[in-house]
Amino acid sequence: MKTILFFSIFIGCIFINTAQVGIGTTNPNGSSILDITATDKGVLIPRMTQAQRNLIGTPANGLLIYQTNNTPGFYYYNGTWVVLAGTGAEEINDLTDAKTLGRSVYLGDGAGITDISGDKQNTALGHDALNVSDSGLQNVAIGESTMLNNDSGERNTAVGQSAMRFNSAGNRNTAIGEDALYSNMSGSGNVAIGQRAGHAETGSNKLYIENSSANSTNALIYGEFDTNILRANGELQVGVPSGTGYAFPTTDGAPNQVLSTDGAGQLSFINGASGGSDADWFEEGTSTAPSAITDDIYTQGNVAIGKTTADSPLDIEVTGAPTNLIAMKMIDNSTGTGDHIGMQQTLGGTHDELIKGIETYITNTGTGLHTGISTSVANGTGNQVGNRTTVNGSIGDNTIFSGTIFNSSSASTTTQTGLSLGVQQPSSQISYGVFSTLNASGVNAIGTKYGSYNLIDGGTGEHFGVYNDVRGTENNTKYGTFNRFGIGTIDTGGELYGTYNSFGPSITSTLNKYGNYTLIPSGLAGTHYGSYSDVQSASGYAGYFIGRVSLGNASTNRYTMPAADGTAGQVLTAAGDGTTSWASTGTLSIVNVNNDNHVNIPNTNTWELITFDTENTDTNSEFNNNTSQFTANTSGYYRVFASLLITADDYLEIGIFVDGVIVATKLRSATGSGFASILIDEILYLTNTNEVDIRCRSVDYTTVYSGTIVSNPRTTTLQIHRIN
Repeated sequence: MKTILFFSIFIGCIFINTAQVGIGTTNPNGSSILDITATDKGVLIPRMTQAQRNLIGTPANGLLIYQTNNTPGFYYYNGTWVVLAGTGAEEINDLTDAKTLGRSVYLGDGAGITDISGDKQNTALGHDALNVSDSGLQNVAIGESTMLNNDSGERNTAVGQSAMRFNSAGNRNTAIGEDALYSNMSGSGNVAIGQRAGHAETGSNKLYIENSSANSTNALIYGEFDTNILRANGELQVGVPSGTGYAFPTTDGAPNQVLSTDGAGQLSFINGASGGSDADWFEEGTSTAPSAITDDIYTQGNVAIGKTTADSPLDIEVTGAPTNLIAMKMIDNSTGTGDHIGMQQTLGGTHDELIKGIETYITNTGTGLHTGISTSVANGTGNQVGNRTTVNGSIGDNTIFSGTIFNSSSASTTTQTGLSLGVQQPSSQISYGVFSTLNASGVNAIGTKYGSYNLIDGGTGEHFGVYNDVRGTENNTKYGTFNRFGIGTIDTGGELYGTYNSFGPSITSTLNKYGNYTLIPSGLAGTHYGSYSDVQSASGYAGYFIGRVSLGNASTNRYTMPAADGTAGQVLTAAGDGTTSWASTGTLSIVNVNNDNHVNIPNTNTWELITFDTENTDTNSEFNNNTSQFTANTSGYYRVFASLLITADDYLEIGIFVDGVIVATKLRSATGSGFASILIDEILYLTNTNEVDIRCRSVDYTTVYSGTIVSNPRTTTLQIHRIN
């Protein structure tokens, strides 16, 4: 009660007393109305969230609170809530002149002020930079009022005060410099570098490099990206003219003038030098120099073109790096009658040296197509022959065409072709890639004849005697190789081979060898035949094979035909590993055998074969009485059941062995002098080569085993049944 009374009096004093008040001190500071003094405590003012702060009705100027979220700190009210200095901004959005929105960053009073939603990925730095940014994307603006009016323009970059100030919808522009591309509103793809560069430009795809508002005819560098124009409005220098460089003239020059250098770095247009007569050439039939362009002229010396020495009557050499060069070109566009010959050579005389009509050496080391002789014949109405050669002689070997591709010092990495022909002319008649006619007949025509003879010798890699690549999507019949004998009434005698392949015994290669190899991808339409034979003779063979024959739909999971004929009535059976054999038909394997005449005394701890000497059932003759073993004729699952009648004083173990390896066992304990039975029953998968037998042994744990296996037709028995 005393405490409550004291507190009431104290509060009343505070409201009544208008003098100074001290808390924790008897001598309040003269400048304060309330002096709170303490050395171990502080003053705690109201604490609230931002939402709670905003619910304060009509806050008075100077009202102070501590905000606990959204940039915690001391806030005072002066018409708006202001965080006290020293609390610090933690992100751009805490600044009054900056903000981020998605991946956009705006820094500066008025920068990006209209961007209020979305992720436009803009960057603006400077007062009013990107001020209007309603829908423009991925723009960069640095500088006061840079891209001020950009509304929907995208992917622009502007650096400099008022650069691209009026751009509204232009895209992919680059402006670097004060007022660069200042007037552009919707032009795109422009580049302007320099103070006021491209100031008045409003088009697209323009280049300005200039430090003034000069237009396209006065800017130092002007260009057009869409038409690949680059213009220098001033003197163009290459290098330093006072040194080893030179400067181009700044005027057009007069018609037919040529560009000349003064040797000191300055180029200018001058008139061409006047020509005089060339005494090395004369008008035909005279010793007068030619005076008209239609004169027929001649010279008695050799002529060199492109070189300084003439080593032949006409000696042409081309150096440098010309484009699409034709060293010598002849065009006959006349319409006269008679034979027209592009080039004619007559090599007469009687000397015995090598004679060549045309000899071509190509020593170029480039990677382009090299052609010794290229002939194009087109548009004639008669028969057209690309190359026609007639060899008339009966002495010596005669060859129409002979060619050699020599082996260089290093291995070639490109295709080598002895003869390459391309026939592309559409024709309703027959087209031949190669057509050979061997008509030599009569009593003297006794030599061997080859329509085509290929000799391939040496070298690694694939070798093809004949390689056919047949193309075209038309649905007509196409033959890689077509052989025909006896056309119409023309007789063809002797043995006939459509295709004959012979591999000699001297071949040492250990790689695969194929007489015929056919590969047809599975995705092609239509019926596919790797080999198709139509042989209707009753004594003939559509297919005749000597050697192993492997069949199957894939390179794996195949089966091989048996090597022997088999016996009458047998059927072909598979072993499951790709091998096949002939087997007698009948029911599933059923074997039932027992022991009637033998007594087995098992060895201690050693497996001993059990004798089954009486065969009751063996449907497929698979049990051998001599070895007491079962050998499966057919792969599959088998039930193996065996039982033994024993006299025993200790432990006896029975086991099933497959190919001499134990696969199942049973252990039985027998004591005393009576009889006991032990049996085993298992399901096994056997192949057609597995051998099965039953073995037993005594297991000596305590005393020496003295028991025996009793011969009994009912209790010492073996049964094997194939169940699938």
